[in-house]
Amino acid sequence: MDVNDNEPVFLNQPFHALVSTVSPRSHVVTKVHAVDADSGEFGSVRYELVRGSGELFAVNKKTGEISLKQTLMAADKTYSLTVAAYDGGKPPLSSQAHVLIRVVSSEGPMFTVARYEAAVPENAAKGTPVVTN
Repeated sequence: MDVNDNEPVFLNQPFHALVSTVSPRSHVVTKVHAVDADSGEFGSVRYELVRGSGELFAVNKKTGEISLKQTLMAADKTYSLTVAAYDGGKPPLSSQAHVLIRVVSSEGPMFTVARYEAAVPENAAKGTPVVTN
């Protein structure tokens, strides 16, 4: 039987995101992800916003998605959030990650996902599209 001897570890840090002033309520701004090396319930992870602008942002306890609770009006403002990841132990072990979210005006490009991935063949011709949306 496993013991709860590992705390959750956040992957892909640091966390930075951009959100537009025209993004609607419930828009997913970014996602945090943590893993726990323990097995079973001890290895399960839940997320919680522990510091910063809880009136504006929400964290999905299961997925780590950070979404808007309301439309943001002020461009060129940066919000600093602290998200904790808790494992399934009693008491739970935890770790924290900082997330910086910058609000931008609606001008300029907006991306629908935080990360795009693609495979490019070695013999791809110059100008070959890699990712389209």
